Amino acid sequence: MIDKVQKDCTGCSACMNACPKSAIEISYKNTFFYEPKVDYDKCVSCKKCISVCPAIKYESPNSANPKTYAVYASDELRKESSSGGAFSVLAEYILDNGGYVCGAAWAETWDVHHIIIDNKTDLQKLRLSKYVQSYVGGVLKDIKKILNDGKIVLFSGTPCQNAGLRNFLGKDYENLYMIDVLCHGAPSPKVWSDYLEENYDKSNIKEINFRNKENGWMSLREGSYNIAGGYIDDGQKKVLGVYNEAFLNHRLSNESCMECKYKFIPRSGDFTIGDFWYYLVFDKRLNDGKGLSVMLLNNSKAEKLFARIQNNFKYTQKLKMKKNWEYIEVNNRSKRNPERSLFFKNYEKYGVTKSLELACGKHFDVALLTMFNGMNYGSGLVAYAQNKILENLGYTVLNVHKPYNWEYPYTDENQCWRFAKNHYYISRFFDRDESCRELNSIADAFIIGSDTPWWWADVNLTGFHYWLDFVEADKKKLSFCTSFANSYSDMPETEKAKAKYLYSRFDALSVREKEGKDILKNTFGVDSAYLIDPTFIIDKSVWDELAENSNLSEKDYLLAYILDFNAEKEKYIKSIAEKLGLRIILIPNPLHTPTTDLLTKKVWDLEDFVYLYKNASFVVTDSFHGTCFSVIYKKKFFCIINMRRGGSRFELFREMKLGNRLVTNYDIDESVLNENIDYSTSDLIISEKRKQSVEWLDYNLKKKKEQPTETALLYDYLKSEIESNSPKIRLPNRLVNLYKRLYKFAVNHKGFVKKAVFLGIPLSFAIILLLIVLIIVK
Repeated sequence: MIDKVQKDCTGCSACMNACPKSAIEISYKNTFFYEPKVDYDKCVSCKKCISVCPAIKYESPNSANPKTYAVYASDELRKESSSGGAFSVLAEYILDNGGYVCGAAWAETWDVHHIIIDNKTDLQKLRLSKYVQSYVGGVLKDIKKILNDGKIVLFSGTPCQNAGLRNFLGKDYENLYMIDVLCHGAPSPKVWSDYLEENYDKSNIKEINFRNKENGWMSLREGSYNIAGGYIDDGQKKVLGVYNEAFLNHRLSNESCMECKYKFIPRSGDFTIGDFWYYLVFDKRLNDGKGLSVMLLNNSKAEKLFARIQNNFKYTQKLKMKKNWEYIEVNNRSKRNPERSLFFKNYEKYGVTKSLELACGKHFDVALLTMFNGMNYGSGLVAYAQNKILENLGYTVLNVHKPYNWEYPYTDENQCWRFAKNHYYISRFFDRDESCRELNSIADAFIIGSDTPWWWADVNLTGFHYWLDFVEADKKKLSFCTSFANSYSDMPETEKAKAKYLYSRFDALSVREKEGKDILKNTFGVDSAYLIDPTFIIDKSVWDELAENSNLSEKDYLLAYILDFNAEKEKYIKSIAEKLGLRIILIPNPLHTPTTDLLTKKVWDLEDFVYLYKNASFVVTDSFHGTCFSVIYKKKFFCIINMRRGGSRFELFREMKLGNRLVTNYDIDESVLNENIDYSTSDLIISEKRKQSVEWLDYNLKKKKEQPTETALLYDYLKSEIESNSPKIRLPNRLVNLYKRLYKFAVNHKGFVKKAVFLGIPLSFAIILLLIVLIIVK
């Protein structure tokens, strides 16, 4: 039945109009978009709804190479229109000839409904853009009746609404003219209604204008769109703000809009009209700043009508359609935005306004820095765990998109990046040398998470942003289960000095290895908490849910997850598989794919990774997180200790009494191979550490932020000055005077300056080090 095609349903109402028993209602009461609801007590299974549904079957009768024009109407008409007034010229002609016009209008409730008018007085109701999915309702039956009475009708709507009308009518009417608009997607009527309720006095609204043209249709000089200035007047004009922004960024549209079937040529209407944003590609002189439309004549009927009304336009110019369709269409279509699903997922939790603000990146409780964007399964899944932990504590999270390593491509070939786009709010991309300072105005707190961002060997590549050097003094700064990956014994003294100061700025520090706790204390003089890896902190049901999203159905296999593949490991894996009578599934390092007959797939989705762990009969790995998931799913396993990636982290598994599963050579002890593993100790440790870790994070996020020290304020001032030459931080006068004296001292002591520069310390940082010394001495 018709309610089985919900994913592709556009809410066009063709099924409702075709049903002879009135068994179908179109509503968004229980969903976000207009969808059919079938009353099966009334349904007689005639399948007329199926026969007219354009989501099931639709073919356009129109031209694949339509004639195309740039047009605009008189200045008076354009003043009342969102674009160049093309719709108004067509509508006025139809009304002048005794016809009817059907289009989208505001209802009393400020929802959008399709209505039919027969006079120019009501034409303004149909003018102007309305960025909300329209309720078509029963007007298709009304249109059919008018047509059968021999009257002319002009219908205007989205391409899918035009397709629905064509299918419902079942034949071409010479007295029907159809306009499909170049559509940006159909935003949710529920989101719109709730947005009005939360932010405006709905009963007092006098006007809504999504496309305010007070400042012109488009900037003549820069070619920028004047769209974002829409407003609602409920006694005072208020900017539409985040709703418009979310719409423009494709976060509010129907799922069917993401893979629109009707956006291509041939089009569904006789005419296609829309804003001609890409006029610059054709002729910049076309734009006089008052509105410009593009019009496609999709068949001979449209061509004949256009010939009759062409002189009613102030300006028309024929365009080369076939060559330039992509310029016309590209900015007038819906595109899949990965954050769309996050918006609707958070809707019930936060309400419409906060969800819109999150979707538009306006404000977050926490900015989280992890290695979520690397091509490492462990890093990707530990980032997911940290997001879930914070969300479960009630915090909104922005993941900071700063490159950890330039090896990683930020495209869909990167399985972690592909996963992240569907699960997180992600900041704009900050390149290797760019500061993240602007995030101070977006987030209340900053957290360095796991996996191993504190790898000092990468400082020259990434800078000190994983030490939160860009975060201002009055913002909360935490590390959560962070790891070092290597010893800091050979870290250059200049870098060590800076890192020591940056660690002192943190409100609280925690690590996931005991060695990390020792490094912080002995090398940098700061205390920290020893917690556990975040993959253990979240409940196993979270991983089960991910595994259920995999399309795999593999059973009876040995899983080999190997980061650093070599001939010895290959021989070892094959030998174990042979003894156990299992086939081998290899998950290789995506960045360093080995040459081996074990390789069947280079890159697996993260959901597949978890599935393969959950269903494996045995696991061999040289990965820390590979071992974590072996423990989470209580698998028989061997872990080849990988000293290259930090051997100390594997001590956790010795604490769990799993030392006999850690391999340092490639001898196979068959008694160990086949023994059942006692996971009771690991269960106790995980349970205790999970509780401790969540309580630590919750306490330190809620704990009141202490006032920043004068040293911290001065550090912010100098760093801001270096980066932007326009510091926004106000300092006490005595600190400003001290800074000036120190600067003068540095300038007068060139030997000190030369030495500082030789050591790689910028002048202002040399001054700040001197200031810190003076404060300590004081």
